[in-house]
Amino acid sequence: FNAAVAAAARAGDVELAWRVVDDMAAAGVMPVARTFNSVLIAYTRDLGLELDGVFAIVRDMRRRGLKPNVVTYATMVDACARRGRMAAAEAVVQVMHKVGVTPNDVVIGSLINGYCACGEVEKAARILESGQVARPPVHAFTAVVDALGKRGDIEGALRAVGIMKRAGVPPNVQTYTALIDAIGKSGNTTLALKLLQEMKENGIEPNEITFTSLLRSIGMSSQSDTALKSVLPSRNSKVTDAVVSENGIEQGTTDEPKSLLIKILESSPEAKQSFEAYKAYKRRDKKDRSRRSA
Repeated sequence: FNAAVAAAARAGDVELAWRVVDDMAAAGVMPVARTFNSVLIAYTRDLGLELDGVFAIVRDMRRRGLKPNVVTYATMVDACARRGRMAAAEAVVQVMHKVGVTPNDVVIGSLINGYCACGEVEKAARILESGQVARPPVHAFTAVVDALGKRGDIEGALRAVGIMKRAGVPPNVQTYTALIDAIGKSGNTTLALKLLQEMKENGIEPNEITFTSLLRSIGMSSQSDTALKSVLPSRNSKVTDAVVSENGIEQGTTDEPKSLLIKILESSPEAKQSFEAYKAYKRRDKKDRSRRSA
């Protein structure tokens, strides 16, 4: 029965989850905390459902003599945060402290994601800096880096990555991409490219979004030969060297870095999709400018 409730929850089918719970009762099988936790997960994933339903489930648990556990509270916090009800999320955390249940990294991650989604990035950053848990999840750090970067707070984003590393949580491709995008938009292409190199050194493959972010920055500025070469994934170094040699980049004989950048990017299968996305972005930007000037 519990497996069936969990499956319904993963599918986000609250009605089916409750029908299975009713079938349990009809068969004389008493639901346990795990059963209700699964139903809570279904409520969390269906944002069309009212938050009151989440608290009603927990009240039902208590009426049946079942004690909410850390999974119960973590799911409640997540449900609140996903709906932007951060005061309710904090209230649940206070209850956790009161009953002696320590918030885990899932709870902290939900709070951080929720505050970032609501635009209250400072609160999210303070939670990270407070060290409430030893190793907050990587997605929580990434949410803060992304939110700070979108606000143009590059220093804050870099500080968050520093905290991340000191906590022993290695940045992933999403973290680096968010940081590169923010730094590239600020005009510091050199630092953006250094971060790309750091990704490669740490064995993290840039994705299409990473390349698109770099293109937006590099495409508007003249770069050194080394910077141009570093844009490509290392496994395509032979192709890169051939293109660089053919176009005389190493000898510095060209004065058209943007044209060469296009040729280099077109030679990389990994960057091809990013390049197409970049061109589409430039077309949209041109149309937007035309409409604003009309």
